[in-house]
Amino acid sequence: MEKVELNVKSWSVLFSHVAGFAAINAWGSLQQKFLNANPWQALLVVPLGSAGLFLLYHIFDLIREKIAHMDDGEKDEYEEKWDEETEEAENDVAGLCMSFLTVQAIRFGISGFMPNQEGIEPWAVAISHSPHQCHLLIGSGLIFFILTLAVHTRSHLSIQLAVRHARLIDILNNYLTFGLSWCLFYGVRWRICATHFTHENALLMVAIALFLSGVSFLFIFVLDKVEDNHLFGEDSEIAEGATEKMITGLGILIGFSWEQSFDTAVDVVAEGLRHDCPPTISKMLMSICLVVIVFPAWRIYILPTERELSEETTEEGAEKAVLKEYAKQHFDLFLHGQTDESDLDRAHLLMKRHRRAAHGIKHPGSSLGWHALAKVCCHVVTSCTRCCRLMKPPIYRSFVGTRCMQQNVCPVVSPV
Repeated sequence: MEKVELNVKSWSVLFSHVAGFAAINAWGSLQQKFLNANPWQALLVVPLGSAGLFLLYHIFDLIREKIAHMDDGEKDEYEEKWDEETEEAENDVAGLCMSFLTVQAIRFGISGFMPNQEGIEPWAVAISHSPHQCHLLIGSGLIFFILTLAVHTRSHLSIQLAVRHARLIDILNNYLTFGLSWCLFYGVRWRICATHFTHENALLMVAIALFLSGVSFLFIFVLDKVEDNHLFGEDSEIAEGATEKMITGLGILIGFSWEQSFDTAVDVVAEGLRHDCPPTISKMLMSICLVVIVFPAWRIYILPTERELSEETTEEGAEKAVLKEYAKQHFDLFLHGQTDESDLDRAHLLMKRHRRAAHGIKHPGSSLGWHALAKVCCHVVTSCTRCCRLMKPPIYRSFVGTRCMQQNVCPVVSPV
């Protein structure tokens, strides 16, 4: 099941990003053609696009339910996982698309110029933004961040949410987090462009990506240390939620910056190959090559690690992490030739205890009586000087605190 979850997750994330940028292009074209008179009119595409996406989601949800109940009339765990990952991908598409269209309208309102459906401005406009305009756009990102905290606090205080309400909260969280990242990206882009750093667009995008990556990694490192050391207090869940939201937004910001860099690089290469290959074909081939290179590494190494780290935040995941640590120590003890046998025995018993805790397994003695447990546990008897395997369990006068006179074994105090 774990392998199935990783496969479904990897493909759902890939296709959700493809669908997200396709939705941006579709609804952005509508925004460019019919809703470009003023910023408020441009903002109307957000409720229109949301209504259209929700209608599609509802239709496809009915189709999935129909398919899941076709064979045996109920949904098994694989169909549940399929439905869960699909809905999560749909939430990402809605958040990515609607946040971008919102930031397009905000940029229109601040600068007075409407970027195209890909967010690109003419070069003369791109290098003419004032510091005040850059600060307004970055400030808009901070408003998105504050709204994200408000939604997080509201949903945290709610004891129980209906399924539909919970999904709306997830979409709203995605929308606000993506909006924060888009505002920070374009705000920094405006500011760097205004310095006339270079007239080469590809070089400019790489410089922006490197700058944002360095700054974001520094902030993420500091915020992670703050959260790990509970500097806001042990029970400050709102502050920890704010820290996590900011880390998520900065991570998405890094992704956006490099996506724009690759997109610009692909455009430059396709333009250079125009005489040998149509730009549409060359862009598609280069995109496929990028996916072939990046996707396997992400699926095989990055995604399992990310999933493992996210599981450690839960109680069950923390127990499994402790179990893995003890298993590693046990393995190291076996490899070390000088390890004492008694140390191996203690390490093995300790690992068994943590294994039961991680998987919720009851101790065999919890369902057996003491005499029955004695028969189970006495196939191998350890004496004070030697260990021998018995064909038949010895006869104990009393299971606890006694010595088996026939085998001269050490007293069994309690099961481990």
